Amino acid sequence: MKRSFLIFILASLISFSSIGKEYYNLWLEQEVLDEYADKPAGVVLEFKGGDGKWKWAIPMIESYVKQIRAKYPNLPIDVVAHGSGIKSLTEDSIYKFSSSTQDSLESLSKEGVDVSVCGAKSAMMQIPLDSYAKYIYVAESAPQLIRDLIRQDEYVHILIGDKSW
Repeated sequence: MKRSFLIFILASLISFSSIGKEYYNLWLEQEVLDEYADKPAGVVLEFKGGDGKWKWAIPMIESYVKQIRAKYPNLPIDVVAHGSGIKSLTEDSIYKFSSSTQDSLESLSKEGVDVSVCGAKSAMMQIPLDSYAKYIYVAESAPQLIRDLIRQDEYVHILIGDKSW
């Protein structure tokens, strides 16, 4: 039973990791967007990680958004978070990790960046779905949302965080 579950998990991770172009650079390199002959449909910035990673991820996300907006001012951008770091995005002071994280993401949201978290991980962590900040969309599954954006909507995928999650 444990072996078949492990095989299922590994197969899922392998299939998910091969669905699109993934970039692990600290700063967005120009060729990431230049390799698309036409303007890409959008960009999904995937954040995977714990609370402590927001400290370095937020400046990176803000930099990426600025760089993308400079090249394509009206391009849709989604920040999709999953992993234990989602608890930082709740309004509940028990979970709230950093007001600067929330302030930064709320500011990006006001600039037209969609911010989403994983509802499945929220349920696993027993985080009430209505405890997230109002600008945050709770997706049923963050990995599925990312797959849909890449496959159906043809978004460029940029991973921010630990690719071994």
